[in-house]
Amino acid sequence: MNTKFAGEIQRVALLLGRLGIGVDEWRDPNASQKHESGIDVVAVVQGRTIGVQVTDVDTGDFAGEAGRAEMALAKAAHRDGKTTYAGWGQNDPDKLVEAFARAIARKSTHSQSWEFDEVWLLITAGIPQHGRVVSTMVFTPWVSVDALDSATLPALGRSGYARAFFLPILSVEDALYEWRRNGQWQKSVAPSRPEDRGLSMDEVLRDPEWLADPHGKALREAARAVEELRARQWFWMHLQPATGNQG
Repeated sequence: MNTKFAGEIQRVALLLGRLGIGVDEWRDPNASQKHESGIDVVAVVQGRTIGVQVTDVDTGDFAGEAGRAEMALAKAAHRDGKTTYAGWGQNDPDKLVEAFARAIARKSTHSQSWEFDEVWLLITAGIPQHGRVVSTMVFTPWVSVDALDSATLPALGRSGYARAFFLPILSVEDALYEWRRNGQWQKSVAPSRPEDRGLSMDEVLRDPEWLADPHGKALREAARAVEELRARQWFWMHLQPATGNQG
């Protein structure tokens, strides 16, 4: 399995897991073709074939801008023997929506008469990989479904997609955006687990650990957050599609 296809399966597996859909078999639609078919992953679900186009959002002012800038920062850090680098995420909601519209318009131009039961589009963000995190980070509370409708429904309506999804992997909320043919964008947010919820300010002011050693407690909380991020990165890098075989 080549690296590109493995990464695309990882993204689709995360989506189908969120939707509660089990996969019988994974197929690479481009394995035996000289030219790419336009479909990146095929999932066989209860005998039906779902062809999925997969793309990561780039939040720059034009396609690829933010990704190239972040990759340059990552490479410079590596040359200097560093494991971290700093960058600014996109904080303009209008430009975030424009980035989605670009991704959809670019992918939908490849729509054709595919021989699958359904064709889906999956746009992912917040990719937990060195050189990809900042340029793909989207603060989903700023992205409204009304704005997405205005910017993307015409292109989606002309496309061959039955469904389209926007799935942030690292984000401030566990959100999923979904569009179905002849419909509008819908957003769902999975409830946070109690163990993931931070303390409120009132709780901090009553917490014995924070009161006794605020500096030390802050350092311990920061270290815990870093370990959780590393665990997510490890999960992403080692995720295998356990629901089905790869054909």
